[in-house]
Amino acid sequence: LSFLLIGNHNNIVYALVPSAQVHYKFDESTGIVVQESVSGGNRNGAITGAQWTTGVIGSGLCFNGSDNSYVKITDLFGKQGSITICAWVNLNSRDMDGAEIISIGDYVGLRMDAVRGGAGVRGFYYAGASAKWLQTSTGKNYAGEGWHHIAYVIDDAGDKQSVYVDGKELASTKHIESISYIGLGTDTYIGKHGNSASTGFNNYNLNGSIDDVRIFYWAFNNTEIAGLFNAARSAPE
Repeated sequence: LSFLLIGNHNNIVYALVPSAQVHYKFDESTGIVVQESVSGGNRNGAITGAQWTTGVIGSGLCFNGSDNSYVKITDLFGKQGSITICAWVNLNSRDMDGAEIISIGDYVGLRMDAVRGGAGVRGFYYAGASAKWLQTSTGKNYAGEGWHHIAYVIDDAGDKQSVYVDGKELASTKHIESISYIGLGTDTYIGKHGNSASTGFNNYNLNGSIDDVRIFYWAFNNTEIAGLFNAARSAPE
């Protein structure tokens, strides 16, 4: 994968081939479709029960914490081995067991204020029938504290998984298993869990606002994550 880095870590600009990322800016401010800005509309998301609001940059989407408030994308983004997912989130309150930011099926997910199996901001992935779901958690909750940039990185080659808040790595693990994309859904959800039709998976609905969701098809390092955080934070409205 080739890309260009322009500037220092406080102002990183990426020049990427379209297949290397997806980006939901949430800047439509009206309508029932979230446009994916890189793929030319092939991976747009359908909005159900979420309302347009003010985001970090331009508009964002506000989710009400119910089962019927989410964005659905009929895609698993190439079933990547190494992946970086991130978003800006202003969490009002968590559901019973946490607040799902984004869930690629039930294979890879990013959650805030989790409760069971590792508290706080948590990234998780499915490693197959034997290993099940492997998690990386910060132990820190953020409901009611305003906007935060949340990121989860899976480095398959390096066997490392990391969770970042506001550009800083707060937790890491070294699980050696790769992501298994078998049998746990065909769609991606923003604002609720990707396997929400199954028993016990309706307890992760997000009550709050989300902006600038991005998925990159490789593992970002600490400098690149900090660059994403600082670039959005300093951008003009």
